[in-house]
Amino acid sequence: MRKLLTLALMTVIGLTLPAEVYAASLRFAKEMCKKEIRKNPPQTEIRYNYGELKINHEKSAEQLVELMDEMYPLKVTHKLNGLTSLSPYTVVESNIVGTEVSGYRCYYPQKVSVIIGYEPTVYINKELAKGTCRFNITMRHEQTHLDIGYLSLNQFLQTVKIEFPKIVDKVGVTVIPTSSKITADEASAELNDKYRQQMSKLFDSFVKYMTSQQMQIDSVEAYEFEGSLCPNNS
Repeated sequence: MRKLLTLALMTVIGLTLPAEVYAASLRFAKEMCKKEIRKNPPQTEIRYNYGELKINHEKSAEQLVELMDEMYPLKVTHKLNGLTSLSPYTVVESNIVGTEVSGYRCYYPQKVSVIIGYEPTVYINKELAKGTCRFNITMRHEQTHLDIGYLSLNQFLQTVKIEFPKIVDKVGVTVIPTSSKITADEASAELNDKYRQQMSKLFDSFVKYMTSQQMQIDSVEAYEFEGSLCPNNS
């Protein structure tokens, strides 16, 4: 761990409150720590993973309605033959290092990684036989949901590439007195929690947008049209 020795000379006129002295020294330590970061800026890595698609052909129409109620704020008014679950997720990982600055321990990231992705599953009503018109139309409909999810993920990826470095800069550093009993692991955990909190705001906006896009193809008109494509509902 590299140590920086700094001599601070302060002339105090009148009464200076200890809290004010502490605040001033803390600000000074943070500025010195930020200078260290500028010498070696943290590397930001953004990765995505569109998981392996799973097909589930074991649930009834009633069970699909139950799943739908859990996943989307959309009241189901018709029989469900298919359902797509994307299960989007985001993971934030960081490599935190520390140095000593004028009586304080300073912690900041060397590298921060963000992983975003899906774990897609398509559920098909078990009453639909493979190869039938209804089965094929349902699969085509669910493929559209998968396509929307893929496009949404890539749009979100571009947003994260722009916004996450700003989050790292905004969160900044963690500075604690050398006399503190706070451990390096605890200080690192504090930084990581701040990254996750900021990232969750982006992620929630992404999920809300993606859900609105998905709901657009689940209209009554769309289902009626698809139903007309299979004579005798076969």
